[in-house]
Amino acid sequence: MNQWGMWLVLGLVLIVIEVMVPAFVALFFGLSALIVALLCWIVGPNLQPWVSSTIFAGLAVVLLLGLRGVCTKAFVGKKSPDRDGLANDLVGHRAVVTARIEPGGQGKVEFRGANWQAESGETLEPGVPVRIVKQESIVLTVERMP
Repeated sequence: MNQWGMWLVLGLVLIVIEVMVPAFVALFFGLSALIVALLCWIVGPNLQPWVSSTIFAGLAVVLLLGLRGVCTKAFVGKKSPDRDGLANDLVGHRAVVTARIEPGGQGKVEFRGANWQAESGETLEPGVPVRIVKQESIVLTVERMP
């Protein structure tokens, strides 16, 4: 296989790796290899392997440093201020106490068909409707519905 063919295969393999494990790193190495393949095809066998390798390395670094931040912003998006994205979904909703909750202790509530650990500043008996006021990890803080 000639030099441009090897760079072409390397570039395509790196781009496939990027598709399977997206991190915006292998993509730029793959693009660099494809550009070097095109350059080798245009120049022909006169391009020394050390020259094409140097161009590949320099181009990969330039593309990685120059475009990775732009691509990450464009495709990844912003993270939610919530740790797990559920906090805003739970707070304010109604749940029902399924196991007695004592102040300073934990009990259980049912919310959307699932049992959650819950705590409250007041004693709540099973069957009492409550409102979720806070979610911290897997524990809900609830208060009696008015």
